[in-house]
Amino acid sequence: MRIGKTIGGKLYLGFGLVLGTVFVMFLVNYFAVLHEQNTRAVYQKSIKMSDNLSKLDQARMNNRLHLRNFLLNGDGREADALARGVTEAEQRINDVKETSASLGNDNEKARQLLDKLTTAEKSGTQPSPHPCWKSGAKWMPAAQP
Repeated sequence: MRIGKTIGGKLYLGFGLVLGTVFVMFLVNYFAVLHEQNTRAVYQKSIKMSDNLSKLDQARMNNRLHLRNFLLNGDGREADALARGVTEAEQRINDVKETSASLGNDNEKARQLLDKLTTAEKSGTQPSPHPCWKSGAKWMPAAQP
């Protein structure tokens, strides 16, 4: 019995082609869903990274503000706020490190840059023991002609 010559053979061939097409479409759909889920996970990690970076920027700006206020006024509350801000910035840097480790691209370079940022943040926000108001440096308005 030849498959292509009889009606039964043609039905088996047609059903086999439909079944094969369904199987191929199943595989294509399965791999598309896997790709979509992986993409969603990476997208969520990148949103988390963006959020962590914006929080780090906010903490760094607040530290600069507290340092400037302490140097201008000598208020101890600003020094305390600066100390809390430095620990918050360190925590934000650690959050960024964790998130960048999960993303995986150029992890070592990002870690080195974040370590440099940590060092710069610690050294750049140390309050001076002599604020401007104690050293006698005063702001003088320009002389009026």
